[in-house]
Amino acid sequence: MEETEGHVFRNARLLDGTGAKPIAQAWIQTKGNRIEAIETGDHPVPAGYKEIDLEGQTLMPGLIDLHVHVGHHRSEPDAMRYENFSEAKISLLAARDVEISLLGGVTTLRDLGARHGQSTTIRDAVNTGILPGSRVISANESITFTGGHASYEADGIWALRAAIRRQIRGGADVIKIGQSDDKTFPGFTQSELDALCDEAHRLGRRIAVHIDREPGYGMAVMAGVDTVEHGFYPSDETLQRMLEQGTYWVPTITINRGMRSDEHTPERYESNLVNGYRRKGLSAHQAQKRAADMREAFEAFPECFAEGVKMGVKIVTGSDGPRAGKIPMDSLRNEVIKFVQWGMNPSQAIVAATSLAAEALGMEDELGRIQKGYLADLIVLDGDPLRNIEHVDRVLLVMKDGCIYRNELEGKTEEGSLWLMP
Repeated sequence: MEETEGHVFRNARLLDGTGAKPIAQAWIQTKGNRIEAIETGDHPVPAGYKEIDLEGQTLMPGLIDLHVHVGHHRSEPDAMRYENFSEAKISLLAARDVEISLLGGVTTLRDLGARHGQSTTIRDAVNTGILPGSRVISANESITFTGGHASYEADGIWALRAAIRRQIRGGADVIKIGQSDDKTFPGFTQSELDALCDEAHRLGRRIAVHIDREPGYGMAVMAGVDTVEHGFYPSDETLQRMLEQGTYWVPTITINRGMRSDEHTPERYESNLVNGYRRKGLSAHQAQKRAADMREAFEAFPECFAEGVKMGVKIVTGSDGPRAGKIPMDSLRNEVIKFVQWGMNPSQAIVAATSLAAEALGMEDELGRIQKGYLADLIVLDGDPLRNIEHVDRVLLVMKDGCIYRNELEGKTEEGSLWLMP
């Protein structure tokens, strides 16, 4: 990458990530890894700075994906065990994933569960400059009850407190737990959920919960989780509690959009679920019942999302990528588009992917805004996403920590990548 004192972007249409009105003819200066100045009009370019004329293109903060699993290319029969992949192969996939993400405009990722400490290893490799890639916030391994949805199993209050301590010892920045999607048996008890939230918060970590529907949904929110992952079917009471408590909702529409698409009818979706549950050892009756429950939840998903938007619940972006052949690692842009299709206006969707997502991480003083003193995580879009949200998919330039990794304005992606895909 080029050696410069910093960069000056001129003639930009600036979206600062806060939802404020765009600023025309903006002039932004970065120095090192920080934003140094924001002005309007034209100004002299300091010596040693590289000038980039955006000619009216949109400059906005880098996107934040709050739900990924780096290197997580699922296989059968048990999708959570990577049984066809060696640790070395998973690590290589993870290294590739974080660069694909960065080049797609996603400058920060929150990994919510990886095997063998992959996400903490990748995080540290990115932070020390060994690998080019998105900034990674790691949950290390995800915690669940015996037989639940995650790789690290524990039961009982003190075993669960110990599990959190082990994840933190392993390098976890955030805690991820997996609650059940079974409306009859919600997995963790209320006292277990209370203990998990207490321990995570006591040790200075935020806590995210995988959950699909009630009653486990409401139980987790009542316990005090910070973010709800997926959460297709909240009750009105749960949405109200989320609003009052400031709970963030990461709905991961993209990974589950097949339920509402032409290619995947509800009947086909339910049939696929039945087959998946059968492979996990459920009886035919149990599999059919569980699949019918999930189909009911997915059918209600768009309406629940729209109600959350209307109420003012803090809804933020996460893709649940990657999925080999289905969900690419840079698919968060599609999530932003889906937010608008399902009820947000473009400004709300951009805030959800920038400043509000940074707030969900507890990094609102460093990320998610174009503001003096903030980290220089910037992307340039060809067009205006406030007029057409699909323009968020037209990424021309990506800067992270003040370094440019992609620059299609000059007809190139920066050299030095080991992982660029054809």
